[in-house]
Amino acid sequence: MNLSESTRRIIWDLVVNYQTYFSFILLGLGFLFYLKRGQLSSLVNRFISQSEKFFPLSKYSIFKMTFFSLMFVLYIISNSHFHFSASIKFVLSSLYLTLVLFFCEKEISCFFTARSSINGFKKQIWKNTVFCWCTTTIIVVPAIWFYHLFNVPFNAQGLGNLPDVSIGRWIEINVYGIPNIVSEEIFNLLILLIFSSLLTKLKRPLALIFSAILMSIVFGLLHIFAWNPVTAISIFLSHITIALFFIYIRDIKPLILCHIINNLIATSVITGMSVLIKPIILLPLTIPILYSFVLKQIHLTSEIKKENKLRSL
Repeated sequence: MNLSESTRRIIWDLVVNYQTYFSFILLGLGFLFYLKRGQLSSLVNRFISQSEKFFPLSKYSIFKMTFFSLMFVLYIISNSHFHFSASIKFVLSSLYLTLVLFFCEKEISCFFTARSSINGFKKQIWKNTVFCWCTTTIIVVPAIWFYHLFNVPFNAQGLGNLPDVSIGRWIEINVYGIPNIVSEEIFNLLILLIFSSLLTKLKRPLALIFSAILMSIVFGLLHIFAWNPVTAISIFLSHITIALFFIYIRDIKPLILCHIINNLIATSVITGMSVLIKPIILLPLTIPILYSFVLKQIHLTSEIKKENKLRSL
């Protein structure tokens, strides 16, 4: 379908910002859901109690985390200039990951070893995380096909239209990218801890909210080197909600999981992968979650009806 360049640009700008739309819509719906059920205060109290566990770190810890944060920024800038191959990025990100886990183990290990609580809170968080991501996927899939339908080039990183790649090569790209994904999430964690440790004059919940915003700004600016300003703004806005979610659960593993699955789809698009492969990847991820969500809503509705009947009696 032949469209003018300006029209295709508008389509690109609208679709590329899906992360922002979804993250804030989801946040708003979440608040409305808890407000309707009269549980908003418990949600706020949970966030406050979790944020108070982010105690300020020592100057030595701040120095270490700042050093490794700058090392990661240097790596991203170098990659944007020299366009490292997948194998080189794998080696560099694995080396960075090894060093930061060794030298900052004291500061970040607790975010990898969060234990399940007695009331199953962690188990529920994992379910919600996977569901949230799959809901995003349901929104993204039409956007992907929208690109193909209107011949809008997916060119966020200046990659252009690359030829089709085999499934084996696609798997290789994503496996090699896992250390880089983990490094990005650890980088975000370091930035959050640095800012929350510097904002000692503020109460912990407020300090963590400001730290989440500042972390999102840094992460958005970082993507200007690899992507472009429009995408960087989208990532900045959407990561505010992601950072708040991380503070709420104090567990980095769900974020790493979502990031890995997100890249599986992203690389299937930028490499021009066949449209036959996308449903194979996406349907097993989305249908079970959507099905369980429908069942959950039916169950909640029946429970609410039972409560209303009991109150009327």
